[in-house]
Amino acid sequence: MLSKMIKMKTLNKITIALLTLVALGSCQRDDVEINTSGRYIKFLGGVAEDKAHSFTSTTDGGFILIGTQDQLGSESGSFFLASLDENGNYKKTLVLEDTINGEIKNSEGHDIAQLINGNYLALGQCTMANDSLAYLVLEIDQELNIISRDTIAAEGINIVGRKIVVKDNGDCWLTGETVDFNEEDKDLYYVVRASDGTYTSHKQLGII
Repeated sequence: MLSKMIKMKTLNKITIALLTLVALGSCQRDDVEINTSGRYIKFLGGVAEDKAHSFTSTTDGGFILIGTQDQLGSESGSFFLASLDENGNYKKTLVLEDTINGEIKNSEGHDIAQLINGNYLALGQCTMANDSLAYLVLEIDQELNIISRDTIAAEGINIVGRKIVVKDNGDCWLTGETVDFNEEDKDLYYVVRASDGTYTSHKQLGII
C-alpha cells in the first residue's frame, strides 16, 4: 500500500507540504492515524501491492503518484498512476496492464515531471514481445488522460527509464540504464525528447 505522510505549516502565507512515500503491507484504504511526531498519516491502496516510486505536485494543489501495482499471486507488475487532491484523497487511478498473447507482461512506473505545456510526462519500463525491456513514456494531463504513449527500445539490450529532467527550453532528458540479457553489465542510457514530443537523440554511456 502507499503511505502518504504530510506535515503542513504556514510560512509567509506559503503553505509547505512535505510528502513521503513508503511501500507498506496490507491495510485498508483511507485508514488514518497520527504518529508520535504529530504528522498526519494516510494509507492508500486496495488488495494489490501498490509501490510509489515518485510523485509531483499539480496546479490544483494535489499530487500525482507514479509506481507499480502488483496483483496478489501474479509475478508481473503494472505501470501505476494515481492522482490525489490537496487533502490526499484519491481522485483517479490509472493502471496499465500490457498483455501479449494473453499473458500479462511486467511494466513499472519510475518518475513523473511537469512539462512546459502544463501536461505531465511519466517514465518507466515495459516488456516487449521478445521479453526485452524498453522505455515506456506517457504524456498525460492532470486528470490522467493519456495524450501520447511511446515505447523506446534498443536493439540487442534491455533499457529501463529511471529519471526525467526537464530543461528550461522544454526538452526532456530521460535517463536510465541498460541491462544485458545476463543481467550482469549495466551502462548509463539517455534519450532526449524535444518540447514538441519528438525524440532527437539517444546514447549509451560506459561501454568498455
